[in-house]
Amino acid sequence: MDEAGHFIGGMWDWFDWRSLLVALTLIQGYVLIGSTYLILKTEGELQTSHYRTAKLAAWTTLLGAILITIATPVVYELEFGLKSERKAVSSNTDCRKVNESNQ
Repeated sequence: MDEAGHFIGGMWDWFDWRSLLVALTLIQGYVLIGSTYLILKTEGELQTSHYRTAKLAAWTTLLGAILITIATPVVYELEFGLKSERKAVSSNTDCRKVNESNQ
């Protein structure tokens, strides 16, 4: 983004490890929902198969959610924290200039 907040990247700039992690976790969440629905509506071998699928989907969804929860503040600080620190330093410098000129 530029100083005005406009997107200046290319067409595939949105595609990185974070978007892939969220997409895969979302898919696993939907697999979990579908498997639990089929557990309720079926019997026998199909139900047993979906017990295994639901268990795997539950663990992978949980793992993805934990990774997203941990990565979000870390990445935010790395990407946007540095920019806000630069802005804070430049705004403090601007305030000092204004204060010095008023004295």
